[in-house]
Amino acid sequence: MRRYVYDVSGDARGNAFLLRGSENLLFDTGMAWCGRRMVERIKEQLQGESLDAVFLTHSHYDHVSGVPFIREAWPNVKVMIAPHGKAVLEKESARKVMRKMNAAAAKMRGLEPVPYDERLLWADEAMEDGQREDLGEWHVTALEAPGHTRDCTSFVIGRDGYEETMMLCCETAGVYMEGYGFLPCFLIGVEETLRSIEKMEQVGADILFGIHSGYLDREEIPDIWARCKEDTIRARERMEAVLAQTEDVDRQIRSLAADYWPECIGVYQPYEAYAVNMGHMLASVEREMAGR
Repeated sequence: MRRYVYDVSGDARGNAFLLRGSENLLFDTGMAWCGRRMVERIKEQLQGESLDAVFLTHSHYDHVSGVPFIREAWPNVKVMIAPHGKAVLEKESARKVMRKMNAAAAKMRGLEPVPYDERLLWADEAMEDGQREDLGEWHVTALEAPGHTRDCTSFVIGRDGYEETMMLCCETAGVYMEGYGFLPCFLIGVEETLRSIEKMEQVGADILFGIHSGYLDREEIPDIWARCKEDTIRARERMEAVLAQTEDVDRQIRSLAADYWPECIGVYQPYEAYAVNMGHMLASVEREMAGR
């Protein structure tokens, strides 16, 4: 089934996946500055065929900001996201943050901010946990997996004629980087994240893709799910230690950058985005410490 999957990211790997078939599906859409390149790569694969549906793992700017470029190229495409994510995309405050983060990401590449039509940044349908969409030979089931965000969703994917199943893992599982392991993304909370990792593991999918990570090779990364949990717990312990050392949030965030904003992440994630995410993670760890 892997042979029908194409990484069409406009920037770093793993930010947009195309599934080819009688109906063609896209999972996540990347940032605004690389939206046009992503569309070009999709068109290279489709050779004049239509793009039929887009599934979004959550509502962060680096996953949804390519939607306007997709809608311009394929006006009839259907875009789906979790209910909370659909509501987020309709908020002006969220759009403002996305504009700021997209501009920062472009600046990192030495580019001017890429304009996009915000009127096209919306979802057609809210996809509930367990909801299944049958599109041609593809069968896509939403798996609610909060932890990174409230609306984080993984997708369990089957295809007619194949017994194996595939899972596109949302960022709650972490972002795998060789040499670093699964970098943590638990903005909502560690315990929620660990429950969601268990939920993803129980599906027993044969093939795993990670958003921002690409194909997760079980030979290269044995015991993937155990590693996800271990790296999440290790990150919590590291953050607890930093919280005990200083109450200065900026110092906390800076002291963790070497571990959780390495060069392989920094090439596409602005420091501003790292700092916002780490601030949320530290706050979630502190809340859980206070509740013990």
